[in-house]
Amino acid sequence: MSLPPVDDTYRIALLQTLADEFWTPAAGQGGLILQALMQCDWGTVRRQTHTLKGTAAILGVEHVSLLAAALEAAAMAPRPNRNRAIDLAADLSAAMAALRRSLPPVQPARTLARPEAIAA
Repeated sequence: MSLPPVDDTYRIALLQTLADEFWTPAAGQGGLILQALMQCDWGTVRRQTHTLKGTAAILGVEHVSLLAAALEAAAMAPRPNRNRAIDLAADLSAAMAALRRSLPPVQPARTLARPEAIAA
């Protein structure tokens, strides 16, 4: 079974969901990463940035993926440098904010059953 190609409108909706959920106060990746950094919880930093790195790469947002990879690598260091990690997290947050601002309004992806639903 092959999957249908993902059109740009659906990709934008997925990117919006990614950006919106990064900033969700209770469970957003940005908040989880910041909280983990403040607690020097490097395992959580690594897991959250690894997930964001992969998601951003799949959606074609290379600069976000690269920043997440850099923060993941910093968290995996034998003796992580918290100040360096905080700087990387600030860069990642700025990239996510810029991504969100750059996206045109589209129906949120979580309400879509499949890409064809957008055209309907």
